[in-house]
Order: sequence, then structure tokens, then C-alpha cells
Amino acid sequence: RINNLGFRGPNTTIAKKKKRVMIIGDSFTFGWGVELDETWVGLLSEEFLEMEFLNLGQGGNHPGDYTQIAKRAVPLLKPDLVIVCLLQGNDVHQLMRVIEHENEQNNPGEVGTSVESKTERYFRYLQNVFPHLTKRFPRTVSIQKQWKSDAQVLLSELTEKQSETYETSIDPELKTWFRNGLLNPSLVYESIHHPDLFAESVDTNNLLCRKAMIRTRDHLIEIHSLCQNNDAELMIVGLPNR
Repeated sequence: RINNLGFRGPNTTIAKKKKRVMIIGDSFTFGWGVELDETWVGLLSEEFLEMEFLNLGQGGNHPGDYTQIAKRAVPLLKPDLVIVCLLQGNDVHQLMRVIEHENEQNNPGEVGTSVESKTERYFRYLQNVFPHLTKRFPRTVSIQKQWKSDAQVLLSELTEKQSETYETSIDPELKTWFRNGLLNPSLVYESIHHPDLFAESVDTNNLLCRKAMIRTRDHLIEIHSLCQNNDAELMIVGLPNR
């Protein structure tokens, strides 16, 4: 459920009525597939009643998106504390793909080939992993129904080799959850299409990985400066994801 200000949580006002904590992150912060009181932001709200917790997590976000959200929200909502939740392997890997895409735009390949370009693959990847990236959500949405639909699409587009990987490498119980809309389809997609994802995202011998780490740092520095200019403290929560 989306509140009157456009993010997940109970309705609130722009003006503060008590100490305010703003939390920025991706789908793990937003809480895809769980009830509001089951999110980690919801659990904090129940434990610290003297503070207001704002959940500005969004599915599919990476550190560049965290910066854009902070730029819009911090000056308006004036939090006392901003918590940025990094899902380390996932965030670095997403920035690697963003940088890769930028490099491809700056160095376009041959035109007129019928073979799918890296850019086309990139957008197809985004569409599969984050099918609602460009859609506006209604105030209430059934994640289970959408995940079930996304699972059917993902399975229908697997190649013969990918189907074999799906059948042999994924636990039967997980496959049942996946087909019934009880498991985020992006997890299955990544396990099939990018099995080395988390190894890549900690490989500092990889130039793309190093660039993504540097960019993550730069985004956090920018958020830190924004918080300082708006009298807010900043806390970074890093979740190891491998």
C-alpha cells in the first residue's frame, strides 16, 4: 500500500510531528512480497514509537537512484536521520551494468546487424528483472499475482540450455514457490542468466567492478553532503549479499 505522499507506509504529513528517520534502499527495504509490518522498517517503527520512520525504498534501485531520491526528499521532509541501506553485491552489480551501458552508448558498434546488441540485451534484462520499472503503481497491488505472471513470462523465454540450468540447478521447493508467485522472479532470472553475479561484484581485479565501487562511494558522499546541508545525520547500513 502506498501512502498519501507516494511511498510505502501509513499516511503522514510533510511537517514533522516527532523525530523523523528516512530510510532509502531497494526492494529489500521497500519489502517486496511482505506485509508492511513485516518489513525491517515496519519492525523498527513498532520498536521505537517515539520516532517516525519513512520507508522510501523502491524496487530495482541502485545507489544512483538513492541519490536522486535523497535530493528530492531530504530538503522537503527534513529528516533527523537518513539511513541508506546498501545491498552490497546487488548494488555494485547493478552499477556495473549501468556503467557498461554508458560505455556502449559512447562507443556504438556496427549498425544494421540483425544480432541483438548489448544495449538491447541490457533493456531486455531490465524488463525481465524489473518489469514494472516504468509503470505507475496503483495504491494497492497484488505482488503474488504479478510475480506469478512474471514467472510464466520468464520460463517461456528460456533457451534450451537455460531451461536445462533451471531444471538442474534450482531446488524443487524454490521452483514451486517461483511458479506460484511466492518468490521474486529476479532471483531465478539472475541465477540462470548471471550465475557469477556475486563473484563479479567483489572481484576488484575487474575494472568495471572497481568503477562501480568508486561510483557507489561518490553517491554516498553526495548524500552525506546533502544531509549535512539539511541538518540530518547519515547512517549507512551495508548488507553483505553473497
